[in-house]
Amino acid sequence: MLRPVIAPPTHIRPGAYMPKKNRFCGADLAYYLVMVSPLVLAIAASFAFSLPLWAADQNSQSPQSVPSQSPSQTPLGAQPVTLAVEEDYWIDPDRPHIADSSVNVPKGLWLQENGFQETYANRQSSAFDFPESLIRLGVTNRTELRYNVPNFLTASSIQLDPDGMASRLETTGFESMQAGVKRRLGPIGPTKFQIAFNPYVSIPTGFGRPNSSRVDPFFKFPFSQALNEKWDIEGMQSFFFPTAENGRRNMDWQNSIVLNRSWGRQKNVFIEYVGDVFQYGHMSNLIHFGAAYRPTRRQQMNVQFGFRMNQAAPIAFFGFGYSFLLGSLNTPRLTPSRFR
Repeated sequence: MLRPVIAPPTHIRPGAYMPKKNRFCGADLAYYLVMVSPLVLAIAASFAFSLPLWAADQNSQSPQSVPSQSPSQTPLGAQPVTLAVEEDYWIDPDRPHIADSSVNVPKGLWLQENGFQETYANRQSSAFDFPESLIRLGVTNRTELRYNVPNFLTASSIQLDPDGMASRLETTGFESMQAGVKRRLGPIGPTKFQIAFNPYVSIPTGFGRPNSSRVDPFFKFPFSQALNEKWDIEGMQSFFFPTAENGRRNMDWQNSIVLNRSWGRQKNVFIEYVGDVFQYGHMSNLIHFGAAYRPTRRQQMNVQFGFRMNQAAPIAFFGFGYSFLLGSLNTPRLTPSRFR
């Protein structure tokens, strides 16, 4: 999920912007088609290959074993060893909570997260964005590459003219692309505490009048701690440095904490608190709820919604997401998944 980071003045996320124009011209459409064409191809490929991959996964559910040696072939004092060929890995996306996953995508796998979100900043304005596509590619056992497709945004707001007459302004535009990496640092200690480091940059690639005209850095530290087979605590400490319209950076220190309840590997629900402390501006607090369902090891569907806890946060937001995983799962020693 492309997280709904609360940042003034739009309350959408770092790098977001609200173009002042209200026309969607042919050049805008061409730009969007070029930027999202990899997304369309990837989704088409996922559906084309999902059925045979799912069948292969079903056939490989029972672990294969190395044939045991006969007594004459077994060294003196040694016992025959049975080795599991496959690690039972399940898709582990960042969605749907705001805190990212504390583990990386395994080497050689492609995980793509998509969705949409409706945000009501106040009673006079709302915004809708999609496809919220995050592409994650595992490059080592502990590292993944991350790329956020430029997000399409349409917003509606009521403004007052100098005479006090109200009028509705419709705007459309694109958010900035984002690129970065995630490095898993855990597990740590006897409790296997998981933590990761996720630096990335927001690159102003859209049109119109963006909030930021520079490359802005961001840093995330997602973490998780399993309490038992059903409950775990997750969260994230984040530092965002978006550039405001006046050219000055406004640091945002975001804190999130999640209580997660799982039913096996297929279902989970959560409740999350998110607080944003701005260098310039009022602190924002919101409460976030959601649920996810994984029909197979390669797919996840989720819903999420949230409400404000103070005046600086949006009144409410809700969204839906779909994530899929491409690549071979028949590889030993895959990165551990949070869903056990």
